[in-house]
Amino acid sequence: MKKLLALLLAVACVLSLNVAAFAAAYDIYTDPVVGTILNGDGEPAYDSGYDTLKPGDDYYYIIGPSSVAGYDILTDKGVVRFSMKKKTNGKLVSGADIVEKRFNGTRYVCIRFSIKDNFSADEYKVEMEAQIKARKDLIVTHYPSLGGRDFFPMFKLAGPSARSADLTPEQLGAAYEQAVKELAAAENRQKDLLNELKQLAADAGYAAFSPGSPVEKIPGVDALKAEADRLQKVYEDLKAQYDAEQKAQSLTAEAEKLRQQLADLDAKIREVNDQIAALPTEQPADTSALQEALTALKQNISGLTGVLTGLGVDVDGALALGEGLSTGNLPRTQDPNALLNIFASENAKEDPEEKDAAGVNAILRGLQGEGSIFNDVPLIDDEGGNWAAVGGQLWTLAVNQAGQLGAMRAQAEGLQKQIDDAAPQAGNAAQRQALEGQLTTLNGDRAKLEARYQELTAANLAPLGAPVTIEQVNRAKADADAAKAKSDAAVKYGETYLLWAAQKNTVVPAAQKAKDEAYKAYFEGADARDVHPGGAPPVGQDLLPRLQALHPE
Repeated sequence: MKKLLALLLAVACVLSLNVAAFAAAYDIYTDPVVGTILNGDGEPAYDSGYDTLKPGDDYYYIIGPSSVAGYDILTDKGVVRFSMKKKTNGKLVSGADIVEKRFNGTRYVCIRFSIKDNFSADEYKVEMEAQIKARKDLIVTHYPSLGGRDFFPMFKLAGPSARSADLTPEQLGAAYEQAVKELAAAENRQKDLLNELKQLAADAGYAAFSPGSPVEKIPGVDALKAEADRLQKVYEDLKAQYDAEQKAQSLTAEAEKLRQQLADLDAKIREVNDQIAALPTEQPADTSALQEALTALKQNISGLTGVLTGLGVDVDGALALGEGLSTGNLPRTQDPNALLNIFASENAKEDPEEKDAAGVNAILRGLQGEGSIFNDVPLIDDEGGNWAAVGGQLWTLAVNQAGQLGAMRAQAEGLQKQIDDAAPQAGNAAQRQALEGQLTTLNGDRAKLEARYQELTAANLAPLGAPVTIEQVNRAKADADAAKAKSDAAVKYGETYLLWAAQKNTVVPAAQKAKDEAYKAYFEGADARDVHPGGAPPVGQDLLPRLQALHPE
């Protein structure tokens, strides 16, 4: 099966150098991937925290961003030549070269190498040495180091020198002017770092700071850190106590609100209990039989009313007459198809032959039947001599039935009165039921509030000791923030001192040396006539005043 390979990459730079250490704009310390090994997807090459690589994959040792002038020169094959020396188990590595590759949106100069497939059961320690040889003169512009961690050096092509006989005076002068600018930039950077040290010392409360000989580390930096931690703890404890007290006050207010709500509910419960106690205690009357009798009577009244109306009687008018009703004053409807109207119309005809006795008899026969009130009314005989007797019976029947209908309505009113008299007792029962339901709801609400109230009153809501004010909390936070600022300034001072010392001891001297060599290169590379009065007008004569102004010695 495939096994993981452990890799140790040793980088050795074999360069033709003539100037050491020069400042670069790129801050190497802020890039987290520089100096690490990534796979092709930009992920750390190590599996599960072990220093191992997978066989069969390409890996990239990150030198630095391509945008940094000190690194992009490494990809120029006309300037440098790269090779990988195999020291231990080198046969497992192939295809090493310097390439550019984009990771997370940034292009980097990388050493790419491939791990061959391995099907043995052994694990290997692989040790390689990357060799970079310069084909032209290079200058190390920056060899950054922080906390014992070394980064890849940065390079640039060496400037013109006395050996650059092919350069014109203008080119040599321009190189000198550039060297002067770079020296000024390095010196200004040194001054800025010194001013930053002075400000950091003031921020850290270190009054003994000396610009002439700044200390490497502010005395008591550990004590400042400890004090900052202590004040932060003081603030956190006060804030926790303040929050607890605010919560206790909130719970106390909630308990008081619940107490008032419970008192209101108790008053309401007493009120409902009093209303229930005031209701009559007797059971409501049973009116179901009366209701059934009334319903049946109303059906009979409706049926008789329909019969009388169909007969031709004005029922409401007849009942209005009451006991004064007679056959002589029986109120009738205007319906021409009603039996009484048809009978009266036919009986009024003088010629017996013209009277439609058959039609009247047909109507009578239609009204007669089992249980009919018209069964006792005779038919008109063939001789037609009993018209008066038939009419008298019809009118008498109508009057009697109208009177019977009046008696039935009076009886219905009596039944309704009995039912109505029993209604208040039934209403009392419904009211009692509604009040008891309301009482159940109130008691349920009270039980819920009581449970929460007991939970709150059982807790210890009293503050521990003197209450903490928000002013105390804010003051403690301000003290903690101020102490942390002093501690941070002291730590930053130590980091800035390393940069200032490197600038003072390495970068500025290197820039001064580069400037001196550029000045020397100009005068050694130019014709003597170019620099001495009285000779022929030099090609670069216009540069001399500028050079002498920049370098008056």
